[in-house]
This record gives sequence, C-alpha cells and structure tokens, in this order.
Amino acid sequence: MSFENMCIQDAETHILKSKRESASFQSTNHFSRNIEEISDRLKGYVSSHKNMTDIHAERLFQTFAILESFAKYENWYGKPAGKTENIFRSILATNRAISSPLFLILTALNHRVLSDLEIKSSSLELGTGMGIASKVHFESKSFSVVSDPGLSPLLYTRSISSHEHYMTIDARHIPFNEGTFETVLAENMLYHVPERGKALQEMARVTARGGVLCFNDINDIARKERPWYNLLKKSGFSNTSKEMLNFLNSGSRYRAESDCEQNFSSQESLKAELKELGFEDIKIIPYFSKSLLSLAYYLFDSDFLLKTNTLPDFSKDSAYSNEVFDQIYLNFMNTVCAPLIEQDEEIVSESKENAYFFLVARKAGGQNAALNKCSEEIKCPHDGSRLLEKNRCLVCEKHGHEFPIFKGISMVTPYYQEWFKNLNNSDRKEVLRG
Repeated sequence: MSFENMCIQDAETHILKSKRESASFQSTNHFSRNIEEISDRLKGYVSSHKNMTDIHAERLFQTFAILESFAKYENWYGKPAGKTENIFRSILATNRAISSPLFLILTALNHRVLSDLEIKSSSLELGTGMGIASKVHFESKSFSVVSDPGLSPLLYTRSISSHEHYMTIDARHIPFNEGTFETVLAENMLYHVPERGKALQEMARVTARGGVLCFNDINDIARKERPWYNLLKKSGFSNTSKEMLNFLNSGSRYRAESDCEQNFSSQESLKAELKELGFEDIKIIPYFSKSLLSLAYYLFDSDFLLKTNTLPDFSKDSAYSNEVFDQIYLNFMNTVCAPLIEQDEEIVSESKENAYFFLVARKAGGQNAALNKCSEEIKCPHDGSRLLEKNRCLVCEKHGHEFPIFKGISMVTPYYQEWFKNLNNSDRKEVLRG
C-alpha cells in the first residue's frame, strides 16, 4: 500500500471514531461483523462463478423494468422528465460510479434551491463530499473554502474543481473568525453531525453580517422511513432489527429514538433558534415527497444492508457503460424517478408532508466593515488562537498544536492533529512531503 493510500485510509477512520463516541454504536459490533462475513461470502461466491455478476445485473434490470412498467400503467410517461434528466446526465458525466438512485434524486431535488444561491467572494462549503453535487449546482463558480471531515473525498473534489482552498473541517469546530464568510452552505451535512446544535452555532458564528446561511435537514418522515429495519422487526427478527437500527444510527441519516429530540429540531424550532443566533429573512423550503422517499430509501437501504453496489459497474470501460446504462438504468431514472421529482413541489404542497427541508437565512445587520481573509485567518479548533504556517504544518501560536498540510489540503480538525501527533518521525516527514 502506498503511503498516500495509508494516509487516506487512516484519515477516513475519524468518521468511524466519531460514530463510536455514540452509545448506540457500542452494540453494533456483532451485527457489523455478520454483515462483513455475509459480504465476503457473497464476493467469494461471485468470484468463483463467472456468470453471477450477469445474473445479479439481470435480476436488477428486471426490477427496473417492473417499476418502469408500473410507471407506464400510471401514465407517468405523459409527465416529462424536464430538467431532471439533464441533471442526471450531468452527475453521471462527472463520475458514473456515483450512480446511486438516492444520490441522483437528492441532488436533482437540491438543485432546485441551490442553483439560485449566490456564491459571494468570501464563501464556505461544509461537507462537500466528493464535490460532484456542488459541481452540478454551481458549474464553474468557486468557493473560497470547500471542506469535508474526510481527506479522501477532498482529494477527489480537488481533481474535478478549482476552488481557492481545500480543508478538512469538523463543523463543530470551524477554524475561522466570527463573520468571515458572506455565504455558508451545508448540503446534506447537518443531519450526519453528532452535535448538530453545536455545528449550527458554529455555522452562524462564521457567517458575516448581511451574509447568507443555507443548509438542509430532515424531518421525522425521513428518520422513520427504514425499509429493511421495519421488515425485519415485523417479521420477528428482534435481535437483528435492533442491531441493524443501532448500526444505522451510528452515522447514517437517522438517530436512535432516544436521541431524536437532542439531535434534531422541527422546522419551526430551527427557525426560532436561528432568530436567537441573529438571523432574519428566514425562509423554509419543504421538499422530498413521501412517495419519492419510499422508493429512494428502499434502494439505498438494500445497498447499505448487503454492502454491495445496487448497480453493476457503470464506469467508462465497463461492459455496461453505454447501451445497457442508457436503455435500462437511465431510462428507469427518467421514467420512474424524474416525474416524481418534477412534481415534488406540487405533491408536497397537497399532502403537507415533506421528508427534507432547506433553510435559507440572512444574518441581521449590514455587511461587516472588513471581512476577514480566510486564507490568513485560520484558527486553532481547540482554543481559537492563530495558526501559523511552518514547515508545511499549521502550528497553533498559543499551544503548539500541529495540523499537517497534505498535498495542499490543510487538515485542521482535532482528529487530524491527534493522528499526526501519534505518527513516527519518518511517517510525519512523508506526510508533509505530500
């Protein structure tokens, strides 16, 4: 394994470490091991039977065909895919490996709000992931800082974009001064943070007076939509269903029942919370109908449970890359999912039920007299003191904490500071050489 891959692998464990801080994670080890064993057996069986991949693809394509026939029966063919089809193609043109139905659906829905968001000269995106959704929404526009808690997705993000700075950031400890950014965006991020209240306060703190904060969150409908968990529980698999719920709670889109009030707020309570944090012109945009959610989450959880890809390999050199992809999978997405996306606003308005919502708010007051230059004002996430660049590290002026800079990405989180400190001298030097 190359040292770069080792760095990425070690860096990604910070997400697992964060999950383990939750009590709900403690009882998941047995379930997790069982899933890994099942996955290994499946992979071994497939590798010893050359036709298994084709059989899997055939069964999957039959499912798509059945759903498409249902859509035809419901006359969904008469409802055009509109702009949604172009968004699907834009995502898949960037990376066909990112072809999960849930990702495509959520990105297309989010685009309806984010395509109109103004990215000002001082801007921050939290939880960018691999940067594909951001690239679709904003095309060639760049942020001052794009960030994610993990190093690996940022390395990919940098390969497909041209933002000013790339940083690993823990949303609970944003390493910038108060009022640094005129635009702060967190897409599909807040509901993954263990202490979302703390993250919200931090996002509000770094938003400049007159600046805009934009993020999305989920409602109870999304947290309670657990297709496989509900099936297992109703079928009498009490231990398995309980362990699966804890496994999903350890970092997925929903928390344990006892945590819900602590980790999530209603749309109205969030609005009140932002008012207390100094925001006005607060707009809540409900979206993601229950019908579309049920379809998307079923496909997502089936993939997550079995630890296998819902779809065959659709990468550039795959046998499935052209005719099969266009005629079966993309046709399914355009016929079954796109009409629901195009009608989402209408369906949500009529049903009064939405799984997700966006919140867009402006911080009260005029623009800050002098916005801080984010490249010059990076702060230690531990104590808020200034970080100075020294020997390819950012060093805390007050306590000497060191945050490595790896391949131009500043790793400014408490996790990476601890990770870097525990490396031996040889490995530390190799990290800094990038």
